[in-house]
Amino acid sequence: MKPYYEFPSLEHVYLEDSWVLDIQTGPDSVEITLDTVLTESHPEYSDPPPNRQYCYRYGRICFQNAKRITWTNKSMVPTPPDPGEPPDYGNIDVFYFSEGSYHLIGDWGELDIVSSEPLFEFVEKPETSR
Repeated sequence: MKPYYEFPSLEHVYLEDSWVLDIQTGPDSVEITLDTVLTESHPEYSDPPPNRQYCYRYGRICFQNAKRITWTNKSMVPTPPDPGEPPDYGNIDVFYFSEGSYHLIGDWGELDIVSSEPLFEFVEKPETSR
């Protein structure tokens, strides 16, 4: 098993405390939009504001050229938001690569994806963002 942080584009993010804002699946792709925690080693890191524990940036994990996408226990039930905050769907609690497949688990369900290596990219503030 290979953990997510060993992939170059994910090595300086901390998904266990990042907030899943949306998950979109296509016939050969999966995109997970996040309010992403950056670690102090990330080149885009900055000190968090006083009301935040971490440095957050909006981003997306993209799985392209998927040969198989299996989403079990799908539960896109939002967490009740704090005042002034939109809902989120929890975190990515588990994310590893094993036997040719990426395995992701969170309150939103469980994804098994056979695809190209995932890529993380920054995005503008999504409409569904925190």
